[in-house]
Parts: sequence; structure tokens; C-alpha cells
Amino acid sequence: MSGVLGRIVAVRRYPVKSFRVEELQESFVEAHGLRGDRVYAFAEPGNTSRFPWVSARKVPEMLKFQTLLNGAATDDASIDVEVRTPEGARRRMSDPAFLKELEARWGRRLELRRSAQGHPDAFPVSLLSLQSVRALEGAASLGPNLEPLRFRPNLVVDWAAVAGLAADAPEEAWLGKEIRVGAELVLRIEEKDSRCVIVNLDPETAAGRPEILKEVGRLRKGCMGVYASVVRPGLVRVGDTVAPA
Repeated sequence: MSGVLGRIVAVRRYPVKSFRVEELQESFVEAHGLRGDRVYAFAEPGNTSRFPWVSARKVPEMLKFQTLLNGAATDDASIDVEVRTPEGARRRMSDPAFLKELEARWGRRLELRRSAQGHPDAFPVSLLSLQSVRALEGAASLGPNLEPLRFRPNLVVDWAAVAGLAADAPEEAWLGKEIRVGAELVLRIEEKDSRCVIVNLDPETAAGRPEILKEVGRLRKGCMGVYASVVRPGLVRVGDTVAPA
């Protein structure tokens, strides 16, 4: 299979794990993922498991906190995330008083973790196509305009009509293979992205629709989109082509 497979229609990062997205026109993608993605995360104090995170699964309101990353985030010293609370107040993730404020607000102890390499759940980059979302809408009768942001991908792709790509999940045709994004970036599609209850939560209001995960389980065996590793770092921009590497 050769030629252009599709185009990038959204580049998204999440400076604070489970907080609201930061929409980008471009981002440099390093070996550990988009620069500045998930540099902050909340964990349960003393939890040393593979998944110690306090996320929107436990605190849906986290989705209402808007984030903005200032600085290049090339090392710990440059990480400076500004947060706007649901009430419109401005806070800094680096302010210890903000952590205490959130502990009181959510009624739980929190450990704030920071890393320039981010805190991904699995592989460093997540990718989802408009076609996968539209196919889910139609097959599950979930109604129009299901927002891809529910699935919190880093990259959203609009695939071209290419023979050999399944209409309901075209990105899965590239499992175990490499794609080139733009002029530089090369990704290897590693595995399907297994979903949790966060997809039920409206990315703006955090209101729940439990039928969404139920239908993802029934129709897609619980998976939507794919995870990728970074073979060659590079810049990704909205509008970049996606092609075989």
C-alpha cells in the first residue's frame, strides 16, 4: 500500500492527566510522545502499582479543568502549567496551595507527580480516526456528532478512501507497521487502545453516557483507536499527510 493515506485534522495534548485538552496547531513529538503531554499527573499516595492514577474515572470533574502549558517542557525546570478551574479561577500546578485546594475539593489525598517524559498509560502516542468514530455512531445508533475528544487521542486522522482499509477502524490495518506523518515523524502502530469509563464522560460537562462504553465493548471488543511508539521524532502539524513509512 502506497501513497497518502490521510491527513492529521487535530493535534492534542493533555498537560495534566485527566484535565481538559490543549488544542495545538503543531507539536514536536519526541521519543516519549508530544512535548509537554501529561507532564503532570495525580496519584494515590503510596500506590506503587502500574496504574496509581487519580483520574476522571474516580473524579469526573477533573475534565472541567482547562490547562495551558507555557514553555518548551524540554526538562523539569521548564514545565509550567496554568490551570483554569471550572469557576474561572487561575492556578499554577507548581503552587503547593493548589494541591491542597484540590484535596479539600475532592475529599481525598493526592500525590502530584511531574515528569518531562509524561505519564502515558501505555505507549507514548494515541491515534484515532474520524472514520472510527463515525462508524461507531452509525453501528450503535449513538446519534450524530460524537466528539472524538471523548477518546482523548493525541492525533486525529481523516483517512482517505484507500482500498484495503477497513471502513470501521482503518487505523487497525497498520498494527505492527510504520507510518510517516508529515516530513519527519515516523510512528509504529503498536496495539489497539483498550477503553475505560472515561469515554462515557462528556469532555465539556463531564456528564455521563454509559451506553458509549457498552457499545464500544459490544461492537469493538472494548477498543477504539490505537497506540503508537515513536520510531523517528519530528514535528506534526494539523494538515500533515499520513503515508506508509
